Amino acid sequence: MSLIHRAHSIQLIAVEDIGKIVATLFADRARFAGMTLKIAGDRVTGDALEAAFSHAAGRPIPYARLPDAVLAAHPDLAHMPPAWNPAGSQSAYTLNGSARSIPSSSRCAHGWRATATHT
Repeated sequence: MSLIHRAHSIQLIAVEDIGKIVATLFADRARFAGMTLKIAGDRVTGDALEAAFSHAAGRPIPYARLPDAVLAAHPDLAHMPPAWNPAGSQSAYTLNGSARSIPSSSRCAHGWRATATHT
């Protein structure tokens, strides 16, 4: 279950990649002290998520969006359905110079899918 409509896209980032970024920031505190950085990964659609999870599982994994009523009933998610519907708008984060210069071996969605193993 996801928050976005099948044809819409959302930026995702692997937890492993967040850890690498945080480790880099802590290792160079002087450079990043007092900064607020936004991080983002690949922009993927519900269709792409369905394909990636199906590939990783070795069987079809259908994509499904949480119903608007379920999202609206949750205090932290209630604001999301209008922003993530086909008529809504989404903003993509872009990395500024400091964040872009952080060394990264992050995994893109396609790279994750290629290395995922079936369990």
